[in-house]
Amino acid sequence: MQITSFDEALGRLEGLDAWLTALGIVPKNDRWHKAKEVVRQAKEQRKAFESGGARAFIANYVPALFDAMEITEILRAFSGET
Repeated sequence: MQITSFDEALGRLEGLDAWLTALGIVPKNDRWHKAKEVVRQAKEQRKAFESGGARAFIANYVPALFDAMEITEILRAFSGET
């Protein structure tokens, strides 16, 4: 497992639908897509907090980070494969 920033994770996750489509898989609103949204929220939350804002609750934060980690590792390993 590698350390990944929110920016790197989002960059990889942005390519998820194109990769799935290239494999003949129709993208759907699954846990990986929900994880992408949580990572996006976490990035925005960190930026707001570092600017002096209050912390806000992000539902399913930890499970979504594990899901995001899982798919980013899969994309890192196999995104060039057909």
